[in-house]
Amino acid sequence: MTRTYVIDDDPAVRASTAWLLGSIGHEVHTFATTHEFLTAYAEEEASTLILDLRLPGMTGLEFNRYLKHNGYRVPVIFMTAHGDVSTCATALRDGAFDFFEKPLPPQHLLERVNAAIASDSDALAALQRKRRAVTLVASLTAREREVMELMIAGEPTKAIASALCISARTVEVHRARVRAKLHTANLAEMAMIARNANDTPGPKQRAG
Repeated sequence: MTRTYVIDDDPAVRASTAWLLGSIGHEVHTFATTHEFLTAYAEEEASTLILDLRLPGMTGLEFNRYLKHNGYRVPVIFMTAHGDVSTCATALRDGAFDFFEKPLPPQHLLERVNAAIASDSDALAALQRKRRAVTLVASLTAREREVMELMIAGEPTKAIASALCISARTVEVHRARVRAKLHTANLAEMAMIARNANDTPGPKQRAG
């Protein structure tokens, strides 16, 4: 499932945008304030956020920075009647997915919304792979992790036994346990799990 969020203090803009996107099957959630969005955002679903610049309280630019700083993954598309080159450059520099001035041709908006959701879908899949890998690797004992690292490096049983000062038989037991715990059929899969678990973390944990 995917979602498109719209934050705009103009009810007419919210209604027309929701109608346009809903007409081609998008699940659209509209809000007048940023607070309403924060209470409804579903981080386990691919989505995008269409955001106005002028909002009550926090501006659109400030809210975009808040989202990035607090680890919200949602791609932000600015759509505003009050844009200029400097503001656009600032928004994109701060991580916005795109920036448009109203009125925007409907087909162009649909294309960019679909592109943003596709991008977020890829990011969500990568995050889920990382979470799974971290969980699997965390299930290993310290010794099993050492054995895993040497297995990935291509070391044979005897070399691993020598490096860790344990018997070859013990190494074989650890190798079997590592494969079972990681649910891997070969070293390539094991290496991928280890790499995903050790990759630089994605967006940090959201503020509560």
